Amino acid sequence: MVFWEPHTSSIDFCESNYHLSNYIVEVHNTWSSILGLSFFGILGLVFNNHTREVRHAIAYSILILIGLGSAGLHGTLHWFLQSSDELPMMYLLLSVIYLCAEWDAPLSSSTTSTTSSSSSSKSTNYPNLPTMLSLVAVTNTIIYFCLQKIYFVFLFTFISETTLVATWLYLVVYNHQHYDGRNNNPKTTQGIRTSTSTSTTTSSSTSHVARRICNTGIGSIILAAVPCWLFDMLHCQYVMEIANQYVLGVTPHVVWHFGAGFGAYCVILSLECCRLDEMQIPYVATFQGGIFPRITTRTENEVLLVSTEPVVNDHHHEKHHAGAGRT
Repeated sequence: MVFWEPHTSSIDFCESNYHLSNYIVEVHNTWSSILGLSFFGILGLVFNNHTREVRHAIAYSILILIGLGSAGLHGTLHWFLQSSDELPMMYLLLSVIYLCAEWDAPLSSSTTSTTSSSSSSKSTNYPNLPTMLSLVAVTNTIIYFCLQKIYFVFLFTFISETTLVATWLYLVVYNHQHYDGRNNNPKTTQGIRTSTSTSTTTSSSTSHVARRICNTGIGSIILAAVPCWLFDMLHCQYVMEIANQYVLGVTPHVVWHFGAGFGAYCVILSLECCRLDEMQIPYVATFQGGIFPRITTRTENEVLLVSTEPVVNDHHHEKHHAGAGRT
């Protein structure tokens, strides 16, 4: 006898139900939700919120909630826990829209003193944006619960918002220049330094670090997560036969969780790098195993000592010396 029947979710994912336990419907999809989604949100929340602004903490926290909701969905296939998985996915997209819109917002008086920009009472580009995004979230929630049984409605809404996020992300990370408000010139940012090379490249466009992190995240989603999700859904019967026979029921949906969670983590982190550039806070990015990114802020003196870190973004130090040369 199994515990959660009858199942009330609008979709049953590609993993044999109760294959390893009578109390967890999809065991592998459950644990991979925690490790593949919530884990990356926890890492970002604990180690990477260097601007001390609420916006990034909210994004990482929503990623944690997605993992918990996904685990609940896969563990029970219950309609309510399905909503706790899918609704936060749309909320995360709205959160990223806010990060894209406000990456270059003027600094408020409460901003950390490590910035060299002058303080301002205005701290947002679009003061009404949080209210507007909240209304969109409420509208999404109402439509979702009214049409929850139609899985296509969720997919259409999610894909539409994802397209908007992808477009805005491109404009911010890849196609936008940082400007120094003091002299109206594009900010130059140091490029990549590796432990095997000390060569440095310079660009007047958005940070090379942000681009590299964003490339890593998008690659994880497009090259790993999405293909595994599609293959899993389109060839489910074949996948389950192979999985049950050779790998204890593990399906490609596990890879979807890790790829999507890592990709979301990288996207948020790349926008945080853009914000750090705007706030003129020097930072160092390290790539564990050449792939997993993490950033740490450095004082100007610490940046001078860095020569073997994988990636350094020290435009603040560079501009300080440039200014000294003009005096």
